[in-house]
Amino acid sequence: MGVPNSKKALLAVFFGVLILTLFPQELHHTAGVVNVEVPVRVFDSDRFVDDLSINDFEVFEDGKPQKIVSLYLIRKTGVQKEEVPAVPKAEPAPKIKFVPETSRNFLFIFELHDPMPKVDEALDYFFKEVFQKGDRVTVVSPKGTYRFKQETLNRARPDEVARQLKKKLRKDILLGAMDYKSLIQDIKDMDRPEMESDVQARLIMNDIRQLRDRLTVNDEGIRRLAQALKAQEGRKIIFLFYQKEEIVIPGSKYETSKYGGETWRPIDYNVEDVEKIFADASLTVNFIFLTNSTTDTFDVTDLRRYERSLIDLSDSLFGAFREMSHASGGITESSANALAAFKKTVTASENYYLLYYVPSEYKADGKFKEIKVTVRGKHYQVSNRSGYIAN
Repeated sequence: MGVPNSKKALLAVFFGVLILTLFPQELHHTAGVVNVEVPVRVFDSDRFVDDLSINDFEVFEDGKPQKIVSLYLIRKTGVQKEEVPAVPKAEPAPKIKFVPETSRNFLFIFELHDPMPKVDEALDYFFKEVFQKGDRVTVVSPKGTYRFKQETLNRARPDEVARQLKKKLRKDILLGAMDYKSLIQDIKDMDRPEMESDVQARLIMNDIRQLRDRLTVNDEGIRRLAQALKAQEGRKIIFLFYQKEEIVIPGSKYETSKYGGETWRPIDYNVEDVEKIFADASLTVNFIFLTNSTTDTFDVTDLRRYERSLIDLSDSLFGAFREMSHASGGITESSANALAAFKKTVTASENYYLLYYVPSEYKADGKFKEIKVTVRGKHYQVSNRSGYIAN
């Protein structure tokens, strides 16, 4: 995530040393019964709905209704409510008993080319209001990966951990963005009327390619990320901060059409495969797309007057990361305010239901089973992982 030659796939860089393939979701087994765990978040507008009971939910696997055998309401790491379906007195009570794993494994990924005060505030907020002893924290900056020792997190003052992390992150962002800034400056320097248009276009296209290729999302990187996180204990919660990338180049929008696909990020994967991989890994990806960029000061009227065009290099990646988030049951926030967006994703991550059901027609066929959760009679916004692979 730093310089071009070392900054391959964002997801592959973090787990680039691992040689892994996708394995099916490890399901819960109780007395020969297969139980599927589904974290579910229910919202009425921006409000988390916390007063639902087991009878309010419906679960479908591949379109077929399933029987929910237990429900838990989780806040942070605590179980606030436990419920099982009522059974007639003549029938024996189900012997299925779960102990939900509520410990938390946080992963922060920062794909930024400018230090942002609101990102610093988000980290302050995390260590002051969110972090609890026992939580695990890993940070991926534009220059490296930092895994905090558990004893350090448990013994050090949270504000001191935040202070050191912010200092390190700022340094890494500035170092990692040096080449990016250099390419942006090269494009600006080529904005000269005396330069032949064909020569100018060829040079600019070369720089755009280098900017574009700084980050390539591919199937291999996605699989490595999902599998490495799947192996971790506890609830896996990812916060991906990505800064919008816009550049201003000479020429009207008609003239710049010659660049064609050069302005799009290469994304080498199938959307359906991404959904299955992230859903099966049983992790939650929250995508925070920071819309403020270095070109926010440009006036649209001035761009037209001086025949300049605004190109968004991150447009294709937005859809890619949004799909990852949706498949995992996480949320996507687009905002110029990193702190506000982070708070919203944290609220969603800290409050959720855990539903368990026994598939009515389970077959260990290695196929992907689609999960859909609804709330009876309500039009709430419901998010949950989209399925699992039957091992």
